[in-house]
Amino acid sequence: EEGIEEGSIKDITLNNGYEAIQLNVNIDHNGENLKYIIAIIETNKCFYQLIGWTTDNLYAKSENEFIEMITSFNEF
Repeated sequence: EEGIEEGSIKDITLNNGYEAIQLNVNIDHNGENLKYIIAIIETNKCFYQLIGWTTDNLYAKSENEFIEMITSFNEF
């Protein structure tokens, strides 16, 4: 089903202590099912949005890499 995945919106804390909101979104693009993982991160300087996406059938294989990307975010 398209849209925000039910129950996927959650507050997370990154490895460096930053707070973030993470959610999953499903989209049908020209008949291809795509799955996004999105994180919105707040720091003392600004907000950041990190987006990882893949086809729905490859998401399970990529999910841990996406989560690692998000949780290891660091502001320079």
